[in-house]
Amino acid sequence: SAELVPLLCRLLDADGDGVVTEREFLAGQALVFAASRAGDASALGDACFRALDVDGDGVLSREEVEAAVRLMVRVRAVRPEDQKENAGQLRKVHKWKKPVRLHKQRSAESLVEYYMDMYDANGDGVISKEEFCQHNALQQNFFDLLNSAEFDSIFPARE
Repeated sequence: SAELVPLLCRLLDADGDGVVTEREFLAGQALVFAASRAGDASALGDACFRALDVDGDGVLSREEVEAAVRLMVRVRAVRPEDQKENAGQLRKVHKWKKPVRLHKQRSAESLVEYYMDMYDANGDGVISKEEFCQHNALQQNFFDLLNSAEFDSIFPARE
């Protein structure tokens, strides 16, 4: 996918100079390979932050989060619990039945707001590396992205 190319280049360009050297390519390929085979998302924090920080300024803007979320939604790499949005509650119909909570599927725009609210602890409109490390939702989505069918052409032998 054309959306994966810039993300992959940011992962490979370790020093952020806009050029992927052979050494960076090999190291980055090993990182992506290891991440795609990892058992969980816990080791992906640095790689995920670097991939999402498009302009390399050390913080994630709303626009950077939005671009990543749209890609994650497209390849179905969003945690199920993040996809549900509370849509209300049905009151008791009978005295022995509990109220029923209603949920709806979050849109990409709603997911961006959800993640910004979750991660941006100080409300300055950007997510710092420290704020990013306090949660794991985007890291889990990034892990799922690396393990999605979109990456099969890069690592086709995964099991």
